[in-house]
Amino acid sequence: MSTFKYNRLDKNNAAVLLVDHQTGLFSLVRDIGAADFKNNVLALASAAK
Repeated sequence: MSTFKYNRLDKNNAAVLLVDHQTGLFSLVRDIGAADFKNNVLALASAAK
């Protein structure tokens, strides 16, 4: 049995993928306001840079 060595993620070996897997999904979100949802997505994309 081999042991797994944990390697810490950093900006050189990590990726964030944002996928809109369904057209119109933005309008289907009901548990958060549309403006807040959009701002959260944009903030996540900005943080990923």
